[in-house]
Formats: sequence, structure tokens, C-alpha cells
Amino acid sequence: MDAIKQIKRRIYITYFAVCVLGLAIMAQVLRVQFVMGEGLRKRAEEHTLSYRTVDALRGNIYDANYNVIATSVPVYDVYVDINAGAISNKMFESRIDTLTLALGNLFKDKGKNQFRRELTTARNNKDRYILLKREVSFDDLKKLRKFPIFYEDKRSTGSLIVEQKSKRRLPFGMLAQRTIGREVDSLGIEGGFNKYLRGVGGKRLMEKMAGGMWKPINDENSEEPTNGKDVITTIDINLQDVAENELNNKLVETGASFGCVVLMEVGTGNIKAMANLTRQKDGTYSEDLNYAVGSKAEPGSTFKLMSLVAAMEDGLVNPNQLQDSYNGTRSFCDGRTIRDVHTLGGKITIQQAFETSSNVVIAGAVNDAYKASPQKLYNRFKAMHITEPTGIDIRGEATPNIKDPSKQYWSCTSIPWMAHGYELEVTPLQTLTFYNAIANNGKMMKPMLVKEIRDHDKVVQTFAPEVLAEHVCSPATAMNARRMMEAVVNGEHGTGKKLQACLFKVGGKTGTAVINRAGGFNADGTKAYNASFCGYFPADKPKYSCIVFISNPVNGQIYGGEVAMPVFKAVADKVYALDLEFKHPINNSIAATTTPISTRGAVIDIETAAKAMGYNVTASGDGPWASGTMTGKSARVSASNINEKIVPDVTGMSIKDAMYLLENVGLRVKPIGYGKVLRQSIAPGSPVTPNQFITIELAN
Repeated sequence: MDAIKQIKRRIYITYFAVCVLGLAIMAQVLRVQFVMGEGLRKRAEEHTLSYRTVDALRGNIYDANYNVIATSVPVYDVYVDINAGAISNKMFESRIDTLTLALGNLFKDKGKNQFRRELTTARNNKDRYILLKREVSFDDLKKLRKFPIFYEDKRSTGSLIVEQKSKRRLPFGMLAQRTIGREVDSLGIEGGFNKYLRGVGGKRLMEKMAGGMWKPINDENSEEPTNGKDVITTIDINLQDVAENELNNKLVETGASFGCVVLMEVGTGNIKAMANLTRQKDGTYSEDLNYAVGSKAEPGSTFKLMSLVAAMEDGLVNPNQLQDSYNGTRSFCDGRTIRDVHTLGGKITIQQAFETSSNVVIAGAVNDAYKASPQKLYNRFKAMHITEPTGIDIRGEATPNIKDPSKQYWSCTSIPWMAHGYELEVTPLQTLTFYNAIANNGKMMKPMLVKEIRDHDKVVQTFAPEVLAEHVCSPATAMNARRMMEAVVNGEHGTGKKLQACLFKVGGKTGTAVINRAGGFNADGTKAYNASFCGYFPADKPKYSCIVFISNPVNGQIYGGEVAMPVFKAVADKVYALDLEFKHPINNSIAATTTPISTRGAVIDIETAAKAMGYNVTASGDGPWASGTMTGKSARVSASNINEKIVPDVTGMSIKDAMYLLENVGLRVKPIGYGKVLRQSIAPGSPVTPNQFITIELAN
């Protein structure tokens, strides 16, 4: 009996213990779930391992002569593990003042005391991954690695964590800045050709640390990114410089709101320069909006060419036709009046009207031709491709606003007003594209900004000139139109007579239009005007077309002939001087010479390339970098180390090797050209001055 009682007692005790244990487990589960859960979930998230995308290095953008106009340079986000195992309390206390003083001197945005507070707080809170500085240059990173605590007893303490990324840089500053554009808002070439430039991102295993920061971890499954391809544009940076300087000078002189210049090759549609400048609050001008592509306005007299080409193509007007000038004033159906600034009086020919830019004569001639069938005029405009955008390969081109008689807003004054450039809107680029077609004997070319895509030295895609229309008009009409434009310059009463001073013949048309805003007046009561000139040169064999458009000049000059035309002349003169095709060769025979092939770069690269080409390689010297000379079937490779205190000789190297070496000795590199380094601006062997700029010229 006692044994049975004893067994029961043990069972009860065990049962009670199990119940207590179960209750304790349930209590702990509830505590973990509802009391500790938030903190535990946060800690788990903070220490998550994940494969994260690593951005590819964006491709470069070059001008037509392979000068770098946009490139990506490496910068570094630097984090600190101030609680790294190698940092003892004694080291921290004894060296923190020296470290924070050095940080304050290197990074001017924070002082010594602020750095000390941040690092001390991180040390006390056991934080392992705090941001020290974003976008640190390679030169500053080299200095940072040698600072106290980060580097002790001739070795790194492992407390610096560096994350490399890239930053876009424009070596030529503001030149073509708006045309180059930005990836972030898909503007310009950066946006239009982003699929080539961006590359393909890789992946890297990273650990999420406190504060949402991610720390890279070495892993064999990581994938390196594929860098973006290079875009070779049609822009000539030298001609771009000319266009922007001349435009800026005239904008400053006239106090205009903004202006643009576009220079195009007649036969190809390749844009050699596209300058857009906007007046800033301090009175200076800078690249802001792309007015040439995205800003449409009433063009004024430059549209007279389109009106007359339409009428001539339909056989309704000819250049020698006489038309009454009404002594410079004529009213149309609803009593609205058109006036001329200058008038010859009596009856004059259409060509004379174009020379003198007679609003009355041209409006009257076109109105007489189409008033019975206005739809015919619109259909001709459509056939001439001036009712649609050019299709240029960058975002933001405005659509022309050309009135259609079958739609609303048409009135009996629409034809005469459209004939001399009102009641319609086009962009400067669309105007230039039509003028370029007339200079090209009627063939309309699509405006082009990019000619090829390259992957290093390999061309992977080319963009051939694209024809928008084989004939916007007949060759005979195009010839008559060119004669009229050349008469604007060479005629006795032409509005472009000042261009006779050029060393070559020019054809073109001036334009002046009252801006349609607030009744066409500025705040001070004066009228606001747009002034323009569009033309081509040399007239006997057109190679370039150009438009200059300047909005709201306010210092007494308002007409296209006195505001825009001088910019056209200055640009044309300098283009003519720079273009070797306009020069006569002195000697066409050049003796061929045979010289050894020389190259410079990494030893392993030179040896591998030489052996692959069948050379017998002889190596001498010690070090990672070398110069190689290949003659016959022999290759001599002379290796050497790089002295960080002197400027290295990078001639013959690729841009990648040259920039690596020069930036590693603390120089800032400005590359010009494409291919191998031809020359460098600082002589090899010169003492290195930190942060000094060095220009390297490259050529194929």
C-alpha cells in the first residue's frame, strides 16, 4: 500500500512539474512574441544576408573627335567599424583626438569635435558600421587609410569599410551640358542612349548592419557587373565652344532672356554644335533648358521660306512674279493690318520681297494663292514634313503647331498670318531641318546626335545618316529657294547684307517676331521680340546649316539682322577657318615609313598580347608596369616599378592603365581623345603635386 502511495506521489509531482514547465514555456513564448518580439525582429533584419545589385560603371560619352565629354569617375562611401577587434580601449582613448583632428582637416564640412562625438557615441553604443563620409576621392581615401586608429603598427586595423561607386563628370564643364543631359531625368544623350550607357549590374553577398547599412562579404557566387558601352556623338567640342562663346557674348550684350545655336552638316544631318543658354538671376548665362529641341514659338520671317516653297511647288507663285506692296500696309478680311518695317513701294517681285522681308507682299501672294483652297496649303506643309517633329533621338522634342483648316481656330486671317510666321509654332531645330533640306537640294535629313556605340575599341553599332524625305520639294523649287536666300545676303536691299563680309558665300533668312505673351509687351511696356537667322554655307557647295535664335533682347537691338545674324557670322567664320576641307593641300604625297611598334602598360598584358601575335618575348627588369617594343618577330619588355613621388610616363598606354597610374600618385586626370596616350601635359619624372590636374591626349 505504501508503495502504491509512493508511486502516486511521484506521478503527481511529475505531472505538476510538467504543468509548471509547460506554463513556463507558454509564458516565455508569450514574452518572446509580445514583449521581446519587436526587438528580436529588428535585430534579425539588421543582420540579414542578401545578394544585392552592384551597379555597373556607366559608359563614356565622346565628341566626334573622341574627346571625352562625359565620364564616370570612381568615388567611395566610407564607413567605420570603430568597435573592430583590433581597436583596444587604450588605443581608442590615446589616438581619438589625433584621428578626429586629421578628419576635420581632410573633410571641411565637419570639425574635430563633431567627428569625436560621433565616433565616441558609436564606440559606446557598440555600433559596428557607421557612415564616415560619402563620395570620397581616391586621393583622399589613400590619406584616410593612413590615419591613426585606422592604421596602427604599420598595418590596417580593419576598421574602414569602403564601398565604391561612380560619379558623372563633364571634363569640359558647361559645354553642351544640356545636350549631354542627365540619366536621372532621362534628358539629352544620357537619357536617349541610356540602354547602351548603363551596362548590366552584378550581384554581391552583403550583410545588413545596424542603421540599415550593408556590408559586402566575399562570396564565390558574386557576379561582377558588365560596364556600359561608350557613345560617340556627332558633336565637335571645338565647334561647340565657338557656338556657346559667340551666343553668350551676344546674350550679354543684348540682355536677352535666352538663346540657342544649332550647327548641322547639310549632307548627313549630323549636329556639330547645339548651344542653349538661359539668363540666370545674377545676369550670367548657363545651360538650362534645351530650347532648340523643346521650345516652340512663332518664328516670324524665317517661316516665309516654307510659305513660298509651298506656293512655288504648287505652281502658284514664282520668284519673278510682280506683287503690289501696298506701300507697306495692307488690311485683310476682318480689318486686321499687316505692316512692313521697310518698303520699296509699288509693285516688286517675290524675290525682292524675300530680300527685304516684306510681310505685306509675301502674305498677300500666299493668301491670293490659297484663299480659295486653304486645305491645299496645309496638305503641302504636311508633304514638306513641317507639321511633324524631326524625331531626333533625345527626349522632349515639341510637336509643331501648324493650323489645319478642317479643325477649329481657323479664320480668314490664318493664311496671311501663317505666310509670314504667325498663328503657328515650330522649334528652332525644326526650322533648321527644313532649311538644311533646301540646302541639300530638297532631301530632308534627320537631325543626328550620335554616330556610333563602342565597347572599348570595338564598334558595336553605327548610326548612319537617316533620310526623312527624299524630296520636300522638287530640285527646281529648291534651287529657286536657294537663289532667294542668297539674294538676302547679296541683293542690294537684302536684310543679310552684312554677311557679304564673309570669305565665302552664304544663303539664309532673317527673322523677327513679336512674342505672343501679355499682348506682346514686357513689364516696362516695351514689345518683346524673338530674333533669329537661319542659313547655310558655303552657298556654292553647302556643307553646314545653322540657326541662331535669341529671345527678348532688351538693350535696343531687336531685329534678327542685328541680333542673331552677327552670331551666325562669327560661328560660320570660325567653322570655315577650322574645317580642313575648305583648305587647299600643300603636298598630297607623304612618304611611308616603317617603325617598330611600341606600347606601354601592365607587364602581363604586353607579354600575353605579344605571345598571342607570335612574337619571341624577351623580358627584363622587375615591377608590374612595362614598355614593350616589337620589331620583326622579336618583342622586348622592360619592366619597372612606379615611384609615387614622381609623375609616371604613360605615353603609349590605354586610358584605363594611364588613369590608374596617374590617379594612384595623386593626380587628377583630364583625358582628351580616344585610343592610346599620345602625350601628357606634365613631363614624366616631375615631382607630384597632390590634386594637380594633368591632361592626357589620346589618339588611335
